Amino acid sequence: MAMGTDGMYGMKPNMTQEEMRRFIQRERGVELFMEEHRMWDARRWKTAKVDFNVPIMGVKITKTGSTYNYEYAEVRPHVFPPHYGLFPILASEIARNTALVQNPGW
Repeated sequence: MAMGTDGMYGMKPNMTQEEMRRFIQRERGVELFMEEHRMWDARRWKTAKVDFNVPIMGVKITKTGSTYNYEYAEVRPHVFPPHYGLFPILASEIARNTALVQNPGW
């Protein structure tokens, strides 16, 4: 990311809290691309339900003579269940501390 002539690194002045949060999340995604942080970040930020409830797309490639045609199509819908945002608490931990309550959905 270039600093830019204004020294703001692509940020606009007087950003709202939500705009700044989105900017930081996008910058983190760019910085940590291919380092397997996205799923953990989405769970922590509680955006996984929106980010990952998108259709899984595929490409159908057909060849006509020497020309290739690419057709994008939905392979199947993807559903991110709400309880995937939290991990289950181990039964052994619940047995050890009876004040613990299992996370919803598990």
